[in-house]
Amino acid sequence: MFKKLFGRKRENIKSRLGTMVGKVVEITMEDGTVFKGVLERPNEVVPSGTKVKIWVENDVVEGELVEPSRVPDYFFAMRSEGRKLVLINSNCVVEVKEL
Repeated sequence: MFKKLFGRKRENIKSRLGTMVGKVVEITMEDGTVFKGVLERPNEVVPSGTKVKIWVENDVVEGELVEPSRVPDYFFAMRSEGRKLVLINSNCVVEVKEL
């Protein structure tokens, strides 16, 4: 029962994120981290040298890609201050609001 409910919630968030691409949104992650910006779909492959901030489990990892990386389809992206690309795992999103 819980798996069904949990799975549906995740599907709803992913589909909501999909409908909000190109809009200014506020995304709240499981750990309470909040991201604000224009929601994008990342390119299938992010080129090397791109500065990224990636939410991984309960940590935010910042850095520069050393080699081109394939981005899974459940990731969304937004540009933050300084033009860093923030990659957001839709499986870890708790709430999304349009601003």
